[in-house]
Amino acid sequence: MPLIEEIHTWLRRHLRGPPDLVDCDFSVSGPDRLLVADMACVRTWLGWAYAVFVLGVYPR
Repeated sequence: MPLIEEIHTWLRRHLRGPPDLVDCDFSVSGPDRLLVADMACVRTWLGWAYAVFVLGVYPR
């Protein structure tokens, strides 16, 4: 097994990510019941740039 696969397997077994508060259940009964978000930070020459995405799950 290549080294990168060994590292990935070890990380997956020993490190835990943030808790799954949605429990992978994206079914909702109406609008504004469940929002999902993602944030990215990018270092630039002038400082930091932030991008935030928030989506309502209902219409998806």
